[in-house]
Amino acid sequence: MTGAFQRFLISDTTGFVKPDPNAFAELVSGEIGADDILFVDDQLHNVKAAEELGLRTLHAFAYSGWVNVIDKIL
Repeated sequence: MTGAFQRFLISDTTGFVKPDPNAFAELVSGEIGADDILFVDDQLHNVKAAEELGLRTLHAFAYSGWVNVIDKIL
């Protein structure tokens, strides 16, 4: 699955804590458009914050099937 993505961003490296919009700023300020970003998180409030910025999202709650959902998206 990692080969399908150009990059991964861990929010801890941004200096901001999700769901602060600044935590997503590096994602949306790059050369990759918001429609090409898939934001995955297990916390619904973080997923909603990403959706408000126009990102495609996946709520990866506590069941293992979410990996299969990513495979279908790809």
